[in-house]
Amino acid sequence: MHKTNRIDVEFFRSILKYDARTGLLRWRKSRGPVRAGSVAGYPLSRGQIIIMVNERNYQAHRIAWAIYHGEDTLEDIDHKDCNPSNNRIRNLRIATASQNGGNSRPSRNGLKGAYPNSNGYTWMARIRVGQQKLYLGCFPTEQAAHEAYCRAAVEHFGEFARFE
Repeated sequence: MHKTNRIDVEFFRSILKYDARTGLLRWRKSRGPVRAGSVAGYPLSRGQIIIMVNERNYQAHRIAWAIYHGEDTLEDIDHKDCNPSNNRIRNLRIATASQNGGNSRPSRNGLKGAYPNSNGYTWMARIRVGQQKLYLGCFPTEQAAHEAYCRAAVEHFGEFARFE
């Protein structure tokens, strides 16, 4: 379950207009320095768009989903292309936390799922499924470890599997 501020769909529809084609949310009315029609929100360091309403932060992709589908969801919403600022409706999909993690880019240089072994000669393959890190084996090359990761990713994440 996602620990975010709940979205009152009708309220957000009254203050924001969502363009599913562009993924942008725009203010319906001027208030203070904000002008009607201006793009709502600001990006965080990783690119995710945040919109402040009534002194609370809301994730733009969750607002977009709620406005487009007419209901809020407690489930994760995944960006298919891993671009957290691309909130086009065709780029958003419901996912479990594990699936969302499976569709992530590697956090370091190198091939996803492959890690140098402490002996300095071999490579270890691991995958995270839910809260568990699963050991997939030890391999002679980084490529072989990555291939083991790819097979496991397809098994565990299906269409959410990302290999790079």
